Amino acid sequence: MKAVYTILFIFVSLTSANAQMESSEKVIQHFGFSTIKFPYLFIHPTEISNSHYAEFVFWTRKYKGEKAAQLIYPDTLVWRSALTYNEPYVKYYFQHPAYRNYPVVGISYYKAVAFCNWMAERIMETPNFKKSPIAKISIRLPSEKEWMMGARGTLGPEAVYPWPGEQIRITEGKKKDIGKIRLNIAIDYGEYYGVASEYNDAGFITTPVTSYWPNTFGLYNMCGNVAEWVEEKYAKGGSWHASAYNARIDAIQTMQYDSMSTSTVGFRPVLEIISYKPLLNKPIKLTAKAIEAMTAKVTDSLYAARYETTNQLYNEYLNDTKNASDFFTKHSLDAIDVKKWTLYSRYPFFEQYGSHALFNNYPVVNISYESANNFCEWLTKKYHQNSDRTYKEVVFRLPTAMEWEQAATGNHKGYTYPWGGPFSRNSRGNYLANFCPLEEQYLFRDMNGSYSYLYPNNDSTISRNVDGSVFPAEVKNYFPNHIGLYQCAGNVAEMVAEKGISKGGSWTSHQYYIQIESKETYSSSNATLGFRFVMEIKQH
Repeated sequence: MKAVYTILFIFVSLTSANAQMESSEKVIQHFGFSTIKFPYLFIHPTEISNSHYAEFVFWTRKYKGEKAAQLIYPDTLVWRSALTYNEPYVKYYFQHPAYRNYPVVGISYYKAVAFCNWMAERIMETPNFKKSPIAKISIRLPSEKEWMMGARGTLGPEAVYPWPGEQIRITEGKKKDIGKIRLNIAIDYGEYYGVASEYNDAGFITTPVTSYWPNTFGLYNMCGNVAEWVEEKYAKGGSWHASAYNARIDAIQTMQYDSMSTSTVGFRPVLEIISYKPLLNKPIKLTAKAIEAMTAKVTDSLYAARYETTNQLYNEYLNDTKNASDFFTKHSLDAIDVKKWTLYSRYPFFEQYGSHALFNNYPVVNISYESANNFCEWLTKKYHQNSDRTYKEVVFRLPTAMEWEQAATGNHKGYTYPWGGPFSRNSRGNYLANFCPLEEQYLFRDMNGSYSYLYPNNDSTISRNVDGSVFPAEVKNYFPNHIGLYQCAGNVAEMVAEKGISKGGSWTSHQYYIQIESKETYSSSNATLGFRFVMEIKQH
């Protein structure tokens, strides 16, 4: 049997984080997966076919024996409860070459999980994967939220099928396709009386996994053909034996038994990148001139950092002080607490956020107020160690709330936002900051007149995504204010000298909190909180 997943590709040494991520995406695509969330989540473009699963059975029989192979073998008897005359499917559906590209069925939840684990192991042991920038992957069943995201592709959260609108027939496009059914479901011919049979559903049972038309992500049969296991232990998308309503993306499914298998349920896995291999990171040359260039003039004696403090700069501080005599007494608690990402994301990928070169130009988060002050103290010493400095004496520190507002407005009183206007969007309707807009389309008024926001599947990240970023963005993003400071509104909330107070709002903040005069409070380090330093000139 030909090895389906042994894919050859040329590995190129990479010098940049972006190149590493782009190369990794190509690697995963070579293994047959399509991107859902770049650069860490991918999905199989088709339901797992009989030929895919047969390779799993073949490998298990060869390396673990017949008994182990029988435990993961599809239950072919499921066909006896689906049709009137069904013995040919019992005997031939999984084994006969005619059905090799049809979706595998008779698979319990646990058999699907076993296949996913096997697939990940086989991919990671290939020499080609070992040469790639990726350190570790996980292949698993998608969560319902991930499955729905894949099904909708680039359509909005209101999409009920993997194509625009609620019609299950093609109503526009190529003339030869007009009137055809878009998915493999159980058609009520009484409902479509008078419609020529060639325009009705092409599937008597299942159809090949690349039948019909792919969605905007290139995924086939997200609705219809076979329902698909998700990790919540039910199946989404309807099947060849289901109605059009039950095939809808938003259809509510009932829980199913873990060990249950039917002729209507199959699966498609997602691939999650857990971690990347370390990327060589060149040290920053922190000359006095380079430090001065990081700032922009606010007043004659006060300069503010153009960007929120980056992971790269903060890690330069950690690396430079780790061997200092006072490190364990003063700086031992300054390390970035990556575990706090678990409060905001289920993906282990983000645990690399504070340390991997992929995130060099992103704002540092998950550090304490004391750590930010220690960094400023270090930067002050670093500046004075250089003979090329412009000023005889300066102090780097956190700005006071008043100084922060002065810098964010560029000395313009009365500004609502750093860009001056009263609106959070420009004339083209694009958001001007990375925050969490409250979209009017999700606003709900109950019978008592109270308002609340009802997001599909309680997924508030839908609102975070409309401004272009679901999580923190790179520090040089969106538009700077007129003195050259980036993202004084949104991205990460910025600590000020007054402990427990932050300014500017973050990627999770609502629109009110990204206004100049607004403030938020914090009690400890978290993934929404960073800082921007100021340089105060003490002596010219």
